[in-house]
Amino acid sequence: MEDGKADAIVSRHFDRMYRTPWDLEDLVDLAEATGVMLAAAQAQGVLDLSTPSGRLAARIGAVVARNETEMRVERQVLGHQRRRESGRPFWSTRPFGFERDGRHREAEAEALRQAYRDVLAGVTLWSITKDWNSRGLLSITEWSAGCCA
Repeated sequence: MEDGKADAIVSRHFDRMYRTPWDLEDLVDLAEATGVMLAAAQAQGVLDLSTPSGRLAARIGAVVARNETEMRVERQVLGHQRRRESGRPFWSTRPFGFERDGRHREAEAEALRQAYRDVLAGVTLWSITKDWNSRGLLSITEWSAGCCA
């Protein structure tokens, strides 16, 4: 915009052009200074930020979007706090050595314990990996992808 290489900027939703109410104000000021048209195509039609009513609608949308972001963060923080207080594990995939509920998967857990002892005794990671591969001890990623079975 500042280089004069754009006549218009159009996005699917107006909040894709900016992330905060402050970003919106900076964008509108820049558009007014450069003459660049800002518009967003939405379900209710085009939101034209070159008009007072378009800017009002965008400002309301920016404040609502900011509130939604803050509420989402609050829900996530509360969810993590509840999970910690209940003692439940939080992971998206099962970590090697554990069941999804946090209990040890004994064969993998013992392999990890032995690997720690081996590393401390000077055994190379390559040797440990070779041993695990020969025994079919795969990471959860390899196991679920079926790459190394």
